[in-house]
Order: sequence, then C-alpha cells, then structure tokens
Amino acid sequence: MSCGCWLYIFVWYSVFECVLQDDIIKAVEKVCSLLQGNDQSECKTLVDSFGPQIIKLLVQQLSPQMICPKLNLCPKNPTVKVNILSGK
Repeated sequence: MSCGCWLYIFVWYSVFECVLQDDIIKAVEKVCSLLQGNDQSECKTLVDSFGPQIIKLLVQQLSPQMICPKLNLCPKNPTVKVNILSGK
C-alpha cells in the first residue's frame, strides 16, 4: 500500500462523519418539531445555525454547560434566580 493510504482513510472518515452528522441533525430536528411555539423555533434555529459545531463538541465530551458559553449562546457563569413562594 502506498504512503497515500492516510488520504483514503481520511476520505472514508469524512464520508462516515457526514452521514452520521446528517442523521443526528435529522433526529434532533424531529425532536424540535415536537416542541411548542417559541421553543420549537429556537430549537430549529439552534440546529440550523450550530448543529455541526454542537456535534463536534459533544464528541469531545463537553457538557451542555460548557458548549453553550463556548458558542456564545449563554453566559459563562449563568445565575439562576429562584423565587421562593411564601405560604400566604
């Protein structure tokens, strides 16, 4: 086998990666379609705009808490505000 073997393997890997990526994006789009109202449109926009990037980051085993700030989709240190209801 010639030294160009890596090129052929890279081509196979690229094709394989694209097929998997397309399947994942289609599956997530189906999940988005189950959401209601604004959540559905936000989900679709996220998939359309960042789908391939999110997949690559997930493959690197980054958590959603790390991915969202990395893509500038939310603050790096989000604060959660909780309202405590009184018993009145």
